[in-house]
Amino acid sequence: MAPKTTRQAKAAEWTELGIGAARSGDHAAAVNFFTEACRIDPRNAARQFNLAVALEQTGEVDRAAAALATALRIDPALEEAARRLSGLARRYRIEAVAGLDAFGLGAALGARMADLDPIARLAIARQRQATDLGGAIEVACDGRPAEVAAEILSTRTPAFLADDLLLAALEAGINREPDLEVLLTGLRHALLTAIPNARFEDRALLRLLLALVRQCRLNGHVWPVSPAEQTALAALAPDPARIVAGDVGEAIALLRALLYREPRDVLGRDLRPDETAGIRPKAVRELLAALAAESAAEAEARARLPRLTPIEDAVSLRMKGQYEAAPYPRWTSITRPPPGGIHRALARIAGPERTAFFDRPFDVLIAGCGTGRQAIQSAIGYGPNARILAIDLSEASLAYARREADRLAIANLEFAVADILKLDTLGRRFDVVESLGVLHHMAEPWTGFRALLGALAPGGLVYVGLYSAIARAPLAELRNAPDYPGVDCSDDEARRYRAALLAREWQTPGLGFLGSQDFYTLGDFRDLVLNRNEHQVTIAEIAGFLAAERLDFLGFTLEPAIATAFAARFPDEPHPGSLDTWRIFEEESPRAFDAMYRFWCAAR
Repeated sequence: MAPKTTRQAKAAEWTELGIGAARSGDHAAAVNFFTEACRIDPRNAARQFNLAVALEQTGEVDRAAAALATALRIDPALEEAARRLSGLARRYRIEAVAGLDAFGLGAALGARMADLDPIARLAIARQRQATDLGGAIEVACDGRPAEVAAEILSTRTPAFLADDLLLAALEAGINREPDLEVLLTGLRHALLTAIPNARFEDRALLRLLLALVRQCRLNGHVWPVSPAEQTALAALAPDPARIVAGDVGEAIALLRALLYREPRDVLGRDLRPDETAGIRPKAVRELLAALAAESAAEAEARARLPRLTPIEDAVSLRMKGQYEAAPYPRWTSITRPPPGGIHRALARIAGPERTAFFDRPFDVLIAGCGTGRQAIQSAIGYGPNARILAIDLSEASLAYARREADRLAIANLEFAVADILKLDTLGRRFDVVESLGVLHHMAEPWTGFRALLGALAPGGLVYVGLYSAIARAPLAELRNAPDYPGVDCSDDEARRYRAALLAREWQTPGLGFLGSQDFYTLGDFRDLVLNRNEHQVTIAEIAGFLAAERLDFLGFTLEPAIATAFAARFPDEPHPGSLDTWRIFEEESPRAFDAMYRFWCAAR
C-alpha cells in the first residue's frame, strides 16, 4: 500500500486537474478528475465538496447532494457544504434520498448560516424512504390519524419516531408536507389525550414530545384543534410554581399544552430565565430555558426600538394590528449570501457607474422589514460599507428581527418603527431602497412607491416586490366564496378554514395552495389568504408607473428555470427584456412569478 502522503499527493494532482477543467468550463472532465481524487482520498471533505460543485454544474443533482452529505459527515463544520446542500434542496427535486449520509444531513441541520428548511425537508424525505416513517404516513392518511398515532405510541416508541435525524428535522425546519402533517397532528392528539404520564419516563417519547413542541412553535400552532383536544386542553392547568420547583408531572403537562399554545397563553405570563434552573427533567429545562431567553430578549429589544415616525394612517394602523398579532414571516434560519455577491449582481444589471457607491460607505433602507430575514441577509450581502436602516409598523416583528440580528452578530443593521408614508420626515436619503411584499398592503401601492422614491438619493437603486394579479387570481377569488371566514376571524376559525382548503386541494389538485411556502404557518397563512388589506397589480401597470416616474427597469429576480424559459421563448430579447414582452410571457405562464413580481429599477 502506498504511503499516506503519496496518496494525498496523487489526490492533490487529480484535484488540480479538476480545478483547471472547471475553470475552463469542462465540468464533465472536472467530475471525472474530482471523482478520482475522492477515490484516492475518500476522507477529505474539501475534495467531496469540489466534486459536488462539478456535479451540480453537469446537472447530476442527486450525486451532488450525496457528495455534500458525505463532506459534512467528514467535516461537520463545513458550513459552505450545508449552504450548498440547502440551495440544491430548494431548487431541485432530489430523488435518491435514501442513500444520503444521515450523519451528514444531521450536521447540516446544525449549520449557523444556512437555510435549514430545505435541509429539513430533505432529511424527512430520506427517512420516509429509509425507515418506517413512510408507511406510518400512509396509514395515517387512510383515516383515523389520532387512533393510528395512539396505537403506535401505546406501549413503546417505535425506532422511526425516536430517530435523531427525523427529530432534528422537526426541530429545525417548518414541515411543509401535507401528508406528514396528517401523521404529526395525529401524534400531537395522542400525546395530549391518550398517553399516560408514566410513559414519558421513556426518553424517546419525551424527545418526540419536545421535538413536536418545537415544530408547533415554528408553525405558529397552525394545525386545527379537534373538540376532544379542546376538552383535554381545558382540563390542563399546569402550575408555574410547581414547574419551577421541579415537579416533573407539571412540566409534562406544560409541554402537552405547548403543543397548542405559547407559554404566556398557558401560564398567563412568560417564564423568566432565572426561574428555569430547577425545572426537571433536564431536557425540559433546556427547552423552557431557551424559550424564556427568547422572550426576554424580544422584550428587551422591543423596549429599545427607536420610534422614528408616528403611525397615523388608518390602513397602516390596521396592518400594524395584523402583524403585531402574527409577526411575518416565520423563520429561524438564513443562508449567508456570498461576499460581494449583491455588488456583482447589481453591477451586471445596472452597470458599474450606478454601483460605484459600493466602494464607499453607503445607506440602504429596508422599508417594511417584518421579522427581519430579508434585512439580515441584505446586511450581510451588502457588506460592511453598508449602513442599513430597516423599518416596519409592527413592534412585535421588529423585536423578533432585532433578537435574531443580535444572535447572528449583525453589526451594520438598525431597526426602527416607522411608516413608509412618513419617510419624508426622516431627513435622510438612501443609495438603495428595498421594499418587498409591502406596498400592496398599503391604501394605495403607487403612493407608497412614490414615498420610497422621495427617500432615494440621486442615482440610487430601488428593489420592489408587488403582488401579481394574474398569479394571485385564485387567492383573490376566495374572498368572494361563501365559506371565507373574513380577515378578522379568530385563530381557531383561520385553522379550520386552512384545513378546509387543504382538504379541497387534495380533492381538486391544482388550486395552488399546497405549493405556497406561506400555507404552513399560522401567521404566514393569514398573510397569504386573510390579509386585512391587499392589492394586486399587472405588468402593464408597473410599466406605466415606471414610465411616469422616469425609472429604468433593470430586471426581475427570477428562479433560473423561469429565466431560461423566457430566453427560450424570446431568444432575440436582450436582457432584462421589455416589460411588454414579460407581460406576454406571464399570460402564457401564469405562475412564472410565484405570486409576486420582484424587480430592480433606477432613476434616469
